[in-house]
Amino acid sequence: MLKHLLYINLRSLFFGSTTSGIADVRKRKPYRTVLIAILLLYAFGVFAVLLGSIFWSIYEPYHMAGLDWFYFGFAGMLSFGLCFIFSIFATKSQLYEAGDNEFLLSMPIKPLTILSSRIVSLLLLNYLYSAIVMIPAFVVYLILEHLSIPGIIIFIIVFLTLPLLSLALSCLFGWLLALATSKMRNKNIFTMVLSLGFLAAYFYFYSHMTQYIQSLTENSETIARAVQKAAFPVYHMGNAIANASIPSLLLFLLTAIVPFAAVMYILSRSFLSITTENKGTAKVEYVEKRLKASGSSFALFKKDLAHFVSSPIYMMNGALGSVLVVALPVIALFNKSFMGDFSGALEGIGISAGLVAAAFVAMCVSPNMVSAPSVSLEGKTLWICRTLPVPSRSILLSKAALHFAVTEPAVIIAVIIFGIILKPGIGEFLLMLLFPTAFTAFAALLGVTVNLRFPKFDWVSEAQVIKQGASVLVTMLITMGAIGLPIILYAVLLAPWFPLAVFMLIITVIYIIAAVLLYFYLIGSGSRRFESLQ
Repeated sequence: MLKHLLYINLRSLFFGSTTSGIADVRKRKPYRTVLIAILLLYAFGVFAVLLGSIFWSIYEPYHMAGLDWFYFGFAGMLSFGLCFIFSIFATKSQLYEAGDNEFLLSMPIKPLTILSSRIVSLLLLNYLYSAIVMIPAFVVYLILEHLSIPGIIIFIIVFLTLPLLSLALSCLFGWLLALATSKMRNKNIFTMVLSLGFLAAYFYFYSHMTQYIQSLTENSETIARAVQKAAFPVYHMGNAIANASIPSLLLFLLTAIVPFAAVMYILSRSFLSITTENKGTAKVEYVEKRLKASGSSFALFKKDLAHFVSSPIYMMNGALGSVLVVALPVIALFNKSFMGDFSGALEGIGISAGLVAAAFVAMCVSPNMVSAPSVSLEGKTLWICRTLPVPSRSILLSKAALHFAVTEPAVIIAVIIFGIILKPGIGEFLLMLLFPTAFTAFAALLGVTVNLRFPKFDWVSEAQVIKQGASVLVTMLITMGAIGLPIILYAVLLAPWFPLAVFMLIITVIYIIAAVLLYFYLIGSGSRRFESLQ
């Protein structure tokens, strides 16, 4: 039974996005799996090259200072941090708030078997995160320095045990997070704010990465001494690999395996009570209000909007572009000297800074994926939509309307701020507003259309369709291409022949035509396809 549960979890995590239902597993076309695998390898390669360049830059000063242990210790700290941050919310949802907990516990399956299958799945994810950091560090060290056979063996052992510590702490903090939010009336807002905090910290770290790497290089000995005193497992991990030290390896294994074993023991004894405990909810006193009637289309829109705001993972992954497209011009508003220099440089070569800003706005909202998973998110309640006394086209268009409603206000705010900074003419300002608006309408309708082609209703967690769904991936590739390709085409070939305003007006018309064609598809063939979904 453990093997079957593990297979289901892994299929959902890695390949679930390519199927639309359990009945489709055997019919799954190989090219979809191959495409997902290629994209994952590409993403892994991009991060590996980025991190490899960092390790390449710090190797020589560390080696010259006799701090090879800190080279591997630094890689270990990065690996631990990456695994921990990306595992907290996954652990919270997979272990403590999984939607199928009660269903599985009602079957003749031991709770320990359910727990083990999920722990192993989370551990494999941690190995993937760890490999993104540790493999580039290992390869760079092999290229620049000889590593003994015992050192290679010890590195493999460390790689296999380091995620145990991060997973143990993720289980602990995931439980605390689930416990803290269990009785909150607005726990989704709390989770959203916490997620945005992690995201802000990531962007801050990334924007200052050059300074951090320089500081690590210039103050390597001071930092290494501090780490050796304050975090002795990091020292023993690096020393075990660099110097093939068996005592250091044993001490590191002790600090990694013992906490993991302790957490697993506690979970195995309390998993049943944790997953079945009725933590209660915040009491809400009913207040009588006047009820207002609304049309079916608006009622469908409100239903989709309520689902959107009640799901932090949907908001974070579906509307991140809206946050960025407002935040960046606000930052520019307080840095007018830079914007003035930027605008002057563009005007000097005959390019309007306002139109470049409009293209930037459209590029920022292109990752918004509100409509792309919207059909799949109906899940097991699809039959309710299908039995409502409303046309199928109203259901589909309400999902496109949600994408537009989430994205367009941010577009308008960003364009207004850029207008205040750059002071374009009336005609140019209208084009600045029309270009990203037409793109937003196109992207909203495209997401629903693609999701009709790649639906998935047998998900266990919404994250499977929001973060891993084939429709999200395909829509994102198309929308990014719809923005990126015209920019490249104009910059490489058409700049000498067309004024930027004329070219953007042509692209805007193309977006509008594409949106109109998608609209007629959804109210016609798309509606019939929706009615045939199961």
